[in-house]
Amino acid sequence: MKICLVGGAVRDILMGHNAYDLDYLVLGAGPEEFLRAYPDAVQVGKNFPVFILNHSEYAFPRRPISHCCSVNPSAQIQAELMADLESRDLTINALAIPLPNYPRLPTSSTAFTMATGHPRGIEDLRLGILRPCSAHCFLEDPLRVFRAARFAAQFPNFHVHEELRAAIAEVCAKDLIKDIQPERIGLEIRKVFRTDVPSRFFDLIISANCMSPWFQEFEESACASASTPSVYGAAYALTALREYLRNAPLDPKEEELLGWMAFVHAIGKTEKDSAQRTLCPDGIADNTHAAKLAHSLGSRLRLPSRFIKAGELWANCRGALLSYSSLSPEQKVHLLRKTHTSQLTREVFTLVLALSGNDLRTQAELDLARIQSVHLPPEEQNLGPESGQRLLARQIASLQHDA
Repeated sequence: MKICLVGGAVRDILMGHNAYDLDYLVLGAGPEEFLRAYPDAVQVGKNFPVFILNHSEYAFPRRPISHCCSVNPSAQIQAELMADLESRDLTINALAIPLPNYPRLPTSSTAFTMATGHPRGIEDLRLGILRPCSAHCFLEDPLRVFRAARFAAQFPNFHVHEELRAAIAEVCAKDLIKDIQPERIGLEIRKVFRTDVPSRFFDLIISANCMSPWFQEFEESACASASTPSVYGAAYALTALREYLRNAPLDPKEEELLGWMAFVHAIGKTEKDSAQRTLCPDGIADNTHAAKLAHSLGSRLRLPSRFIKAGELWANCRGALLSYSSLSPEQKVHLLRKTHTSQLTREVFTLVLALSGNDLRTQAELDLARIQSVHLPPEEQNLGPESGQRLLARQIASLQHDA
């Protein structure tokens, strides 16, 4: 039995980065033999045997080679390894490092002498090229369109090879992306929010006409091009957020949540949308059209409910949030009630800071605390809607002292 480190972990080690997500390929043995050697491993794959051991994933060749090489077990193992690697998405991900001293991993300097894989893998990694493993690998798994675009955002200095552009365009032209499981695309887009240059993701899928059906809401927006330097552009908002997070990193899940809100920043920014916007009784612009688009997009991608709620809130209230300092006390009360009900006050004002440079988090939290400290006297309670109006009036008055 031979165990090889494969995929992105190999790429990261060769690039001199830390490898966090370790994936292994088990060769020369079946699942039963692997379990005998590692009884603590837990099988998670249903259609295909995959095991989890020490938070890492262990898989077996997806395309076992016939036993024509059985007279030479080493040749059989090498053939299975190469067949597995060449069925992957990009050449830079089709690399493996055999581990004679498993689980010990090699250093970056020694890894180059041990690595094997796609004939172009090492060279493309050295030259910084994103190239598909084969002409058909994207047809086999259309999700690779979005994975490749995400890698373009993750490695902004890598050149997108024409073979990759052609592979993506072919998948989209054949309308194969419509049948991808929504959850898989949702996971990919969340990873995009933690890349260095997220605009490259959109540049690539827009150029290949891959926005529909998954991101069709942006086709209604005035800023449909990821390269448009507009304050309302999704790419602009994501880029500004990434610049902020480089100096003030957050928990990955929180970064993804902020990324989602930045992503829907451009939704609904059309002349049609502007005509539909009205003023609520509280005087805040009601952008329900944009909120509905954000909800539709988040639901289609099967995102967590917290993400969907955050996207709706930002799309609906982005103008008021960005101009919080100039709002009246009444407007502030209504806005803070919304952010608090959604449990997103800190998050939305963090995005305000990232986009505008204005740190209003402390002021907003102080205002919210002042509002929450307001209580009705006993004689004004239990009066139905009138009690609600009196509480609102008192909350507004609590902020008027600082207005």
